[in-house]
Amino acid sequence: MKNLVLIMVFILIITVFIAFNYLLWDRENFQEINYSKTAAIDAFSKQLRNLEERNKLLETNIVEMEKDIEEINQKNELLAKQLEAKEKEIESINSKLNNKEQFIQILKNQIELSPIKDIVKDWVDKINNGDYEGAYALQYGKDEVNNSVTKDKFISDYKGAVESIEIKSIELVVEKPSVNKFEDCLVLKAIFDVKKIEEYKGQFFSGNNIRYFIFKYNTENMAWTIKEISYYY
Repeated sequence: MKNLVLIMVFILIITVFIAFNYLLWDRENFQEINYSKTAAIDAFSKQLRNLEERNKLLETNIVEMEKDIEEINQKNELLAKQLEAKEKEIESINSKLNNKEQFIQILKNQIELSPIKDIVKDWVDKINNGDYEGAYALQYGKDEVNNSVTKDKFISDYKGAVESIEIKSIELVVEKPSVNKFEDCLVLKAIFDVKKIEEYKGQFFSGNNIRYFIFKYNTENMAWTIKEISYYY
C-alpha cells in the first residue's frame, strides 16, 4: 500500500513537471509569435508611411504641374492675343500700303510728263553735243564727292565711245518696281538707238538700248530730278 502511494505521488509529480514544461514552452512560443507579428506590423507600418510620403510628394508635384500648366495656358492665351493684334496691325499696314500705292499710281497718271521727259531729252542732247560735264551734273548733281561715279569715269564712258543717241520712245512706267529703293519714285522708260564709236567701251552697245530714268521730287527746288539711270526697274 505504501509503495502504491509512492508510485502515485511520483506519477503526479511527473505529470505536474510535464505540464509546467508545456506551459513554459507554450509561453515562449506565444512570445515568439507575438514578436513576429509585431515585427511584421512595424514593417507594414514603415511601408505605409513611405507610401503616404510618396503620395504626398506626388500630390505636391501634381499641384505644381497644374500651376505650371495654368501659367503656360495663360501665356499661350496672351501670345494668341498678341499674334492676333499683330496680324490685324499687318493687315492694316498692308491696306494702307495698297492705298498708298494706288494713290501714287493715280498721281503718276495725272502728272504732266512733258517737263520730265524734257530732262531725259536734255541729258541725251548733252551727250550728243559732247557736254559730258553737263550730262554728269544732270544725272549725279554737282556734288561729285558723294557720288558713286566720278566725273572723269563718266566722261571716259561716253567720250570717244558714243557717236550719237537717238530717242525712239519715252513712256511712263506704272508697274510696281522690283527694287524697294525705286518706290515713291517716278520712272520713265526710254528706248535709245545708239551708234557707237568703240563698241566695247562705255555703258551702251550699238542698236537699241533700254534705260530707266528714276526721278525723285526735290521739295527744296520744287522740281523733279534724276535719282538714277538704271538697266532694270
